Amino acid sequence: MRISTQHYHSSSVTEGARNLHYPLTLFLRKKMPRPKPPLPLKGRNMRMSDVEWLMFQELGGADWLRKYVKKKAKFPAQHYVFKQKEDDDSKSR
Repeated sequence: MRISTQHYHSSSVTEGARNLHYPLTLFLRKKMPRPKPPLPLKGRNMRMSDVEWLMFQELGGADWLRKYVKKKAKFPAQHYVFKQKEDDDSKSR
């Protein structure tokens, strides 16, 4: 990735200062806050080829997968929440 330095053509600016400016602008940018998910999210791994990964991303990635799983679930979401609580209780004993 090449960083454009068009606005640094002043002779008073050294080469080192040009390189330091770019990371500083990334740090100073404010990011939009993400909404908190209703349940805590855990990282999961999937094994797939590069072609399958591109197809998955084209379909909508993780957001698409979440919607699809909720739509195709055999039971209402409350059933799975209750089942998860039961599993957590049995682990703590």
